[in-house]
Amino acid sequence: MPQRYLDDFSSGEAFKSASHTLSDKDFAAFAEITGDAHPLHYDFDYARAKGWDAPISRELTESMVAMLGNDVRYKRPAFIGDNCDAAIHRGLGRTQD
Repeated sequence: MPQRYLDDFSSGEAFKSASHTLSDKDFAAFAEITGDAHPLHYDFDYARAKGWDAPISRELTESMVAMLGNDVRYKRPAFIGDNCDAAIHRGLGRTQD
């Protein structure tokens, strides 16, 4: 598939990402990049003590497009082993003053 930019998408068109299964390496890489090493994201015992079954993913791990001015909806936290995919929908665009 050729490279496409935001302006290449028509209003209402969607881009669906390839699926990706989250691993502990994804969690570790994100922590290293951002400096966020909160134990809720890597420590099983800590996560369980806080009411989760396992460490939970940071929201930005699933949506690395936060700087585009998006409307992101999370149905539930993502865990190691979860298969994630994303769809980006092109809206109507910006209005001019």
